[in-house]
Amino acid sequence: SFQHLSANLFLRFDNKNWQVGGVGEGVAALRLLLREMMARYAEAPMRERKVLCTPRDVAQMVIPRLSGSPHEELWTATVDAQNRLLTWERLARGTVGMVPCYPRDILERVLQRKASGFFLVHNHPGGTPKASPEDIEMTRNIQRIATSMGLRLLDHLIVGDGACYSIREDGLL
Repeated sequence: SFQHLSANLFLRFDNKNWQVGGVGEGVAALRLLLREMMARYAEAPMRERKVLCTPRDVAQMVIPRLSGSPHEELWTATVDAQNRLLTWERLARGTVGMVPCYPRDILERVLQRKASGFFLVHNHPGGTPKASPEDIEMTRNIQRIATSMGLRLLDHLIVGDGACYSIREDGLL
């Protein structure tokens, strides 16, 4: 399937992967272009205002965008009261091991978008799509604050190696 192809073809992209005889910068640039095209195709549900009810719905959209990124990124998908996608946007870009994440900045963006709910999504460049203790603590803190403001944190997803982990499905939210 297209989803499977995009998840596997573009995992762990960096220029070191292309230091092979006969493969130059042009092929590497083409690969980046194809990766971006596949990510945009996977993000098409936003243009259709797709209803996002499950972590799987969100994962299909985010894996092509975040798998293989060499640094951590924090994204949010905001939804209306019927869970129709309003926005899908990057909030922060970090290093190979962390991304700055402040509840105030996240919730400010959700409020600016006039959303009633949101999904948090970030990636682990090391490949393991599992929540760290810091991820869990941060997610619970954001959920507590969001709830007090009348906002719904629907899930926090972590992408790594073409897979997606849901903090909610693991019972940690």
